[in-house]
Amino acid sequence: MGLPIKITNPKEIPPGHVWTVSEEDLKLITEQNEALANIRGRVISVALLVEQKLDDIISLIFMGNNLNGTTLFKELLLNKEFFTFMSKWRLFRDLTNLKIINIADEKVRKKILTLIKDVIEIRDKFAHGDIVFSGTQPQLYYIRDGEKKYDILDAEYFKNLDTIFGQSLFFLEDIYKFLRGERPVEKKSEK
Repeated sequence: MGLPIKITNPKEIPPGHVWTVSEEDLKLITEQNEALANIRGRVISVALLVEQKLDDIISLIFMGNNLNGTTLFKELLLNKEFFTFMSKWRLFRDLTNLKIINIADEKVRKKILTLIKDVIEIRDKFAHGDIVFSGTQPQLYYIRDGEKKYDILDAEYFKNLDTIFGQSLFFLEDIYKFLRGERPVEKKSEK
């Protein structure tokens, strides 16, 4: 038994006209649907990695290198259902605003915050949205601000998604290493 598939009329077929699903179309849709089920799981998994890296940074700020304290802090606070990924993002934002996590370049700070917020939104779309095929074109339908919206799931979409997730993990890992003293602060050359 295959995964259930939701198919709508392709956007280019006007109402009242007919679109016939060929055997080739159905095979293509089925293959894409199975691949997208795997991608959905990977998106959620990578978003969890970003959230865990955020947990590590927040724990380090509040608990330092105290391993027992960090474990308790995560278990009793950060891993509770009321402390959402968005709540962690807000705390991280506040820590950077207060310069407790000092990101000297304001553009970089805003970029990091935007990337993490994008990860949260993408994760939410895949976790709560529906994958629907408009003809043979997969789309991700979701609700934002009370409105139904959709993203076209094509190569460009996934290339952008890879960039967002990769840069988020890179910046957070870099911040974490810096806070742990695992790499020296890069000094700007004087002119």
